[in-house]
Amino acid sequence: MKRTSCQILALASLIALSACSKEKKDDAPASSDKNTEVQPATPAKTEAPVKAAVDAACPSATVVTSMKFNAPGAEPLAIAPAKFTFAKARLAEAGKLEIYIATQDWPIAQLGLPKSPIESAEDAYLNLTIRSEELAGGKEYVETGDLKSEISTSMFTKGLASGVFTAPPSKIKLLAYAADSVCGEFELQGMFDGEKTKMVGTFVAPIAGK
Repeated sequence: MKRTSCQILALASLIALSACSKEKKDDAPASSDKNTEVQPATPAKTEAPVKAAVDAACPSATVVTSMKFNAPGAEPLAIAPAKFTFAKARLAEAGKLEIYIATQDWPIAQLGLPKSPIESAEDAYLNLTIRSEELAGGKEYVETGDLKSEISTSMFTKGLASGVFTAPPSKIKLLAYAADSVCGEFELQGMFDGEKTKMVGTFVAPIAGK
């Protein structure tokens, strides 16, 4: 059957359009698989270097190396210094750091209160409080014996809510201080119920969140 010139032109146009369409498909970039989409890079964390620096500055454990302490109207405290192995801390308010060194792993929420968690005469805990606008590793805080004193300490035993015993030249040194942990060393001395007292040791404590 003879084709008219119009039919021949129309057929040629269809063939050309088909060829162009194929070229576009060949040139188009391959579609990406949703499961293989490139995820944004995770920002580098800084916690590890900070923790490493704190660990390097800190003693290996909480240890009381020397202790002489008498409770009022009782025999000298019959607790071996080696029992004081649990340390915890909290920032009670801006510029006030409370550190607790105990013979048992009591929750920090139970420490420093008039109602004591202590049920045995063989248990006790020591409270170290630092008041300073500058809490920092490498800084030493001292007892001056007046209202300007940077530290205060108390001993909590069974039947005794609190016994304050530090006097000059007692001191606490923070070896490292971070948002979630603190460590240091202390040398405390003073009078308690007319008896001389002394405690020396180190602490490594997590800082409880508010």
